[in-house]
Amino acid sequence: TNSSGLSRVRITWHMAGSAAAADAIMAEGIRCQDDARVARGRYGRGGYVATCAAKANAYADSSGGAGGLRYLFLVLALPEEVLAKGERGQRASRTVADCTSHPTEYCFVNQARLHC
Repeated sequence: TNSSGLSRVRITWHMAGSAAAADAIMAEGIRCQDDARVARGRYGRGGYVATCAAKANAYADSSGGAGGLRYLFLVLALPEEVLAKGERGQRASRTVADCTSHPTEYCFVNQARLHC
């Protein structure tokens, strides 16, 4: 067994909603704290990443935003070994996902588990 957890590292994707959000991600990483600036999506409150770039891209403004620019980040993610299914409006104590057996989207509460 790989005790370092390296085998659990996942390549994931995150779409920033604006140039300002992209700048903040580059400076501070994806926010996972439980505050007003954190996503409140269908799997709970935290920092979201998708396992497929197309899924992350689906969250972009359909008009392409100002000038048609999109800000897609490749993110190395380290989910816990055992996942739970997230719940809307809830703040989980650990990483949750849309599906525990074959996740397409993760919601992280620990920013240290994401690197972009």
